[in-house]
Amino acid sequence: MAINWNKLEIDIKNYLEEGRKNTEGKLRNFKSVAKQIELFYINEIKTNATDIFLNPVVLLNIGENIGLHKSLEDAFNVSFKNNNNSILNNAGTSGVLQHWASAQFSPLIPVLPVMVKGINNVIVFSGNVIPMQLKGNSDKEDFLAKEIVKSLKQHASTIQGLFTGLNSQGSIITIPWSGIV
Repeated sequence: MAINWNKLEIDIKNYLEEGRKNTEGKLRNFKSVAKQIELFYINEIKTNATDIFLNPVVLLNIGENIGLHKSLEDAFNVSFKNNNNSILNNAGTSGVLQHWASAQFSPLIPVLPVMVKGINNVIVFSGNVIPMQLKGNSDKEDFLAKEIVKSLKQHASTIQGLFTGLNSQGSIITIPWSGIV
């Protein structure tokens, strides 16, 4: 499987559009919007994220809160309430770094034909913070959804891990990898 970025973008866009219909044209409470976007992201990661070898992600200690909602809420507050049209360098993906620092992937799928048993598959670098462009008072749900997903996707490509396994001779082999798919 792979993260379905298009589905994530559509889910966010539809949620924002529905919210605008129900609140007479205004974006709903920033906190609830940010939390729902985080839940969409978590669900997609839990369901589809893999390392480049197609080992599924195993999330540790996150429950339903990875910090993304707080970063997004802060970004919305700065951008929309102050009508700020600048790129927010701290927004968005800064809230997921801690989550990825505590994530592991399954080591079940051997990386090389000589691999017989995976031992560990851990994140060694939780990725770069990617700027997210949220323009103040934008009424374009598709723009907001696209920018949020674009930043999350770029962030996922910067996550790095280390797969460790035993070959058929019993030697430990470590293979670095980069990017979540």
